[in-house]
Amino acid sequence: MKITFYILFFLLLHQTLAAQTITVKQDSTGDYVHIQDAIDAATHGDTVLVWPGTYYENLIINDKNIVLGSLTLTTQDKQYNTQTIIDGSSDSATCVVFVYCDDYVELNGFTICNAWGFWASLPAAGGVFFRFATNASVKNCIIKNNVTSDDGGGIGINRSNVFLSANSVFNNHAFHSGGGIYVVRSRVEFDPINRCNIYLNYSAQGTDISQFDSSGETPPVHVLVDTFTVQTPDYYYLMNGFNIGEALSYDINYSIIETVKQDLYVSPYGDNSNSGLSPTEPLNDIYYALLKMESDSISPDTIHIADGVYSFDDGEKYPLSLKRDVSLKGTSRDSTILDANNRIYLLNGIEKAHNYSIKNLTLRNGNGNLHTYFRTGAFRLWDNENVLFENLKVTENKARYISGGSIVHCNNARFVNVEFSHNIGGNPLRLTNGFDQYFDTIYVNDCQFLENLPDNSVIDEGLGGDVFLNGQTWSDAPNKLTAFFTNCLFVKNRARLLENGGGGAATFHASFSSQAYLINCTFSENVAESPTSVSIGVTYGSNMHIYNSIFYANEPIEIGISGEEAYPCTLNIYNSLVDGGEDGIKYISDYNTVYYDTETNIDEDPLFLGKWEHPYQIDNGSPCIDVGTLANLPDFIELPEFDLAGNPRIVGDSIDMGAYEWNPTVGIDEYQYQPIDNVQPKLLHVAPNPFRTETTITADWDFQGQVQIEIYNNSGLRVKQLKSGQAYGKGSLI
Repeated sequence: MKITFYILFFLLLHQTLAAQTITVKQDSTGDYVHIQDAIDAATHGDTVLVWPGTYYENLIINDKNIVLGSLTLTTQDKQYNTQTIIDGSSDSATCVVFVYCDDYVELNGFTICNAWGFWASLPAAGGVFFRFATNASVKNCIIKNNVTSDDGGGIGINRSNVFLSANSVFNNHAFHSGGGIYVVRSRVEFDPINRCNIYLNYSAQGTDISQFDSSGETPPVHVLVDTFTVQTPDYYYLMNGFNIGEALSYDINYSIIETVKQDLYVSPYGDNSNSGLSPTEPLNDIYYALLKMESDSISPDTIHIADGVYSFDDGEKYPLSLKRDVSLKGTSRDSTILDANNRIYLLNGIEKAHNYSIKNLTLRNGNGNLHTYFRTGAFRLWDNENVLFENLKVTENKARYISGGSIVHCNNARFVNVEFSHNIGGNPLRLTNGFDQYFDTIYVNDCQFLENLPDNSVIDEGLGGDVFLNGQTWSDAPNKLTAFFTNCLFVKNRARLLENGGGGAATFHASFSSQAYLINCTFSENVAESPTSVSIGVTYGSNMHIYNSIFYANEPIEIGISGEEAYPCTLNIYNSLVDGGEDGIKYISDYNTVYYDTETNIDEDPLFLGKWEHPYQIDNGSPCIDVGTLANLPDFIELPEFDLAGNPRIVGDSIDMGAYEWNPTVGIDEYQYQPIDNVQPKLLHVAPNPFRTETTITADWDFQGQVQIEIYNNSGLRVKQLKSGQAYGKGSLI
């Protein structure tokens, strides 16, 4: 027993005596010039002491219990942490400091900045990444301006135990989770005396701190800080993976941003030091406005975005983390542009972010190919109920899996007047239920899917431009996902040919026990390159119901249906034009039920107009005029007031086939119309005018008599009579 004791004593004494301090000085007067060289030379128990300077390095501490410090370590003077800088900008694929060690490691007194950590590299966090570090400390450090495509823009902590003292973690950005700090299956302790500052970080979820642990092995982090982004953060800032929708517990002394419960304004010419409370004092960045605005379920508010380009390269932080009860509203669709510069996708609806709208924006140049986790080009929504996407253009985005938008378990999500065009890769829109215990209903009205194409540079993904409905795979949970597509146009989308001869649907695919209703939609010139594929697919226990629609000149065939014995499919077609008639339907398997109404369906040339802004309007003499059905539509289907061109959807007592309603002015050049000279005093004021969905009308007359306010479309047809009567005075209506 004594022999064992003496052996252990002398081993510990030898290790203590052998511990040394290794110096790093850029003027070559120390032991090393580069920090990594000193780390490589160090052994257990050593201290690497770094003199002031900017070191463009990306450091790895692998299985060494060492202390890495600036002169702050020996002098306690914190000015050295601003003078001793580890700058990760020399390597665009990793974090600044990577720690992998099962013994004590300490970082003390540095500025750690300018990292770009990406998923393809290990590690993928931004500033500092701890992995399997059983006993680590970060003290007196400034961790700022780091970016990662993964988790933990400032600090990533994975299966480690970390103590944080007197650090400032700010202006870091994580594309996924934990802009400041990300914690997974780890224990993190904050110093209650020498408190940290954590503020103005950003990420798709948990803008400052996120913690997740599916194993349940570690307790939730209790956040003790001096300064935080806001005074009373919810889960938007402090993501609690143990209970989504609730924040981590916290004790905060001060905050950087004073949150508001009222509308905010953003402009490319604004400044984040402004109040943001009026158009004359706008903020500069949308992400900052989202941090500043407090969710208010009683009186939801809106962020108003002025015309201009809000780009990643100019400082906007994508993906924007959408917040419950907070809407984004651009000034005009084509001039209010969110541009991700092909760095990452644009919008993320965090879990339980309900009740908001996104309006009047262009979403472009999103990229889901740089990170295998996202695989989405423009937007991702997860468990976002009662949301509205209206008057948007989703264009020139790319991702192998979903080139446009992904919707998972978003009951009562609505898309109105959204154009999905020229996106490359997978589905321009993918709708998924995600949970067998919930029913989700999604509405897609007046939307256009134009020239969405495959990504031919990849082998197994990037199949092409079909809208995909992904319901449930369980036979006891059918029709959990129901989607209504009304007044929609699908033109020139393409699905690629795979090396094995197969391929995806070109335009629309309902699968996995989903249910689709297609009402007054037009499908034309869509191409599936595989000869065995189809333009529209119904597979794996799904049901599709088609009314008043046009399927013409799609290749190689209009519709295909393929059920299985356990998951049969149903297809019902009424009052529609199908190129090839019943021969335009391909039966891929035997487990199908198809009803094709031979009395109301037709197989003819629809006679598209073929020119101007709406070339897929039906022209004079089209067989699609007045042959749609109103009487046979299910009671729960609501037709919109206008067609895709803004003309009345129903003229008289009948409805046409397709996304456009014919009227006598179709095919007549709008420039043939001459404006009417106004020779009378102007009694009526309308703004905006012309308009599509909403306007304000103010009338003023000083005489008594019959008064009528009528609305006409651009073609000169009267759409509606709004008011009549004998009274006089002033009045307004919306």
